[in-house]
Amino acid sequence: MTNTLEKAGFLIHHARYDQAEKEIRGLLADHPENGIAHSMLALVLLHDQRRKKESITEAEKAVGMMPDSAYAFYILSVVHLNHENITNAERAIEEALKIDPEEPDYYYVYSSVRMQQKRHREALKLAEKGLELDPEDEDCRKARAIALIRLNRPAEADMVLEDVLQNNCEDPEAFAIRGWAALEKREYKTALEHFREALRLDPSSEYAKNGLVTALKAKSLFYRMFFLYYSFMNKLSETGRWGIIIGLYVLIRIMSSVSKSNPALAPYLKPIVIAYGVFAFLTWTMNSFYNFILRFNKYGKYALSKGQVMGANLAAGIVTLSATQLVIFLLTGQAVLILGAIGAFAMILPISGTFEYYDTKSFSKLATLTSVLFLMLAVYVVLGFLNYASAATWFMAYLAGVVIFTWVANIIISV
Repeated sequence: MTNTLEKAGFLIHHARYDQAEKEIRGLLADHPENGIAHSMLALVLLHDQRRKKESITEAEKAVGMMPDSAYAFYILSVVHLNHENITNAERAIEEALKIDPEEPDYYYVYSSVRMQQKRHREALKLAEKGLELDPEDEDCRKARAIALIRLNRPAEADMVLEDVLQNNCEDPEAFAIRGWAALEKREYKTALEHFREALRLDPSSEYAKNGLVTALKAKSLFYRMFFLYYSFMNKLSETGRWGIIIGLYVLIRIMSSVSKSNPALAPYLKPIVIAYGVFAFLTWTMNSFYNFILRFNKYGKYALSKGQVMGANLAAGIVTLSATQLVIFLLTGQAVLILGAIGAFAMILPISGTFEYYDTKSFSKLATLTSVLFLMLAVYVVLGFLNYASAATWFMAYLAGVVIFTWVANIIISV
C-alpha cells in the first residue's frame, strides 16, 4: 500500500495525472477507507476540468476518515482554494496548522489564502514563517516573492527569484513570477523574456500565459497607463479598493453638480467629468480591445485563454453591430438606429467585464446580468421600430442598467 501511494505521489509531482489516478483507484478498490488515497485523488481531479467538482467530495471524504490528519485538512484547503472557496480554504488550513504547526507547505497555502484576500502583509509573514522552518522551501520562497510584488517591492522579489532559479534553473513558475516582477518595475521587454521562458518550460501554465498577454499589451504606451491602474488597484485591500471607487464617484458627482449650478466653473469641471467617464469605460473594455488585436499576434494568439478570445470576439461583433446601425441610420434616417448604435456600443462594457472572469465562479452571475441587459436593448429596438412611446423609457433604463452593472459586478467579484 505504501509503495502504491509513493508511486502515485511521484506521478502527481511529475504531472502524470492519468497514471496517478489509475494507481490510486486501484488502491481504493481494495482499501476504500484509505483517507490518504482519497486526498491524493482529490489532487488528481483538480487537474481535470470535467471532474474538478469531484475533488471537493474526495477531499471531504478524506477529512471524514482522518479527522486528526493535518495532511487531509491541507489538501482540503488546496482544493477549496482552487475552487475560489476562500473562506473554506482558510478554515481548513488553519485546522491543519493547529494539528501540525511545523510543516512549511501549510504556511505556503495559508500565505496563498491571504494573498487571495488581498492581505499581502500577512501573506508575506506566513511565507517567511514557512521559511523559518525550511529556508530552502521553494514554494514558500515563491510565495514570499509574490507577496513582495504585491507590496510594491519588486526588486526584492526579483532577488528572491534569482536565488530560486540558481537552485532550479528550469522552474517555470519562478520565471513567470519574475515576469510579473519585471512588469511592476516597468521592464516590459524583460518581462516578455521571462514569460516566454516560463511557457517554454511549461506550455500549459495559465499564470505565464496571462503574464505574456499582459506584457504584449504593455508594449503599447497607451495600455501602460491602464496597466498601472490595474496594478495599483490589485494591490489594495477590498476596503481600500472600494474606498477609491466610491471616493472617485462621489467626487465626480460633486463636480458635475457644481458645474451645473455654477456656469463659470463649467468649462473647467465638465472636461474632467467627461474624461473620468471615458476612463471608467475604458478600464472595463480596454482588455477586450487589446485581446482582439492579440489574436493576430504570433505569440498572443496562443496565450489568450478561451474566455479572452470569446470576450474579444463578442466585443468586436458588438462594435461591428454598432457601426452597421450608424451607417443604416445615415442612409435611412431611422431615428431608432442612432440610439441602437449607442446602446450596442455601451454593451461592450458588460461583455468585457463578464468574460474577463470567464474561468471564475463569478462568471455565471455576470453572464446572467449581461444577458438581461442585452434583452433590454433588444426590447428597445423592437419598440422603437414599432414607434411605441415607451421605447425611450426602455433605452434609458438600459443605460442605467449598464451603469448599475459596474457596481453589482464589483460586488460579485469581491465576494
